Amino acid sequence: MKLKTVKILQYVLIGIAILCMALLYVKESTVIGVLGILSAVGAILVNLIFWRCPKCGKWLGRDSGGSFCKHCGTAIDTGKKD
Repeated sequence: MKLKTVKILQYVLIGIAILCMALLYVKESTVIGVLGILSAVGAILVNLIFWRCPKCGKWLGRDSGGSFCKHCGTAIDTGKKD
């Protein structure tokens, strides 16, 4: 999976989690709460499983703001415009 796609998927899952938690104040529902928790856990799992260097396969870290892998030095394309 491309790193840009991973970032988008993470943002969508985090957005769903935030929306569900906000909806819990309007309507207390177990389904909404479980969906929110699963979305948050899903975002973490997507990061841990797919946020990896395309060359060496090591995890890029929580805040990979750089353009290069800190392990092997490969250029990383995260879809950001510099």
